[in-house]
Amino acid sequence: MLSEYVREVAERSLARMDEIFAGAHREAVLVHSDYHLANLLMDSKTFRLTGVIDPLDAEWADPEVDLIHLEWPWGDEHHLLTRYQQRVALPEGFPLRYAFYQFWYAMQNLARLPWHDPQEDHRLAEALDQAMRAFL
Repeated sequence: MLSEYVREVAERSLARMDEIFAGAHREAVLVHSDYHLANLLMDSKTFRLTGVIDPLDAEWADPEVDLIHLEWPWGDEHHLLTRYQQRVALPEGFPLRYAFYQFWYAMQNLARLPWHDPQEDHRLAEALDQAMRAFL
């Protein structure tokens, strides 16, 4: 069961979606939706990317959706998101949409799976709450 705080942040984020997505990409692209190191195949000698596996959740969406897994759930020990941002300029408001996508990905998993981590739900709700306060 979700805490009152998590439900309140969820409701508030849905009510403000027009503002949250004001600076987002307007055209959907085909995204993997589970793009992280465990789903990347690399040549062990050159470390070049040779393939991507597990396209089960591929969908048409904002390209920023694929960025949420570069550091989550393991943290950014490889600095993948940081390195990505050094090479690709992200549209204004990205941190807010990033927090939104991480939170709602967890809520989607909660709907799919019979378990969840209330502490992680709270952490993600708090990150989204802080981002909404900072950017809206």
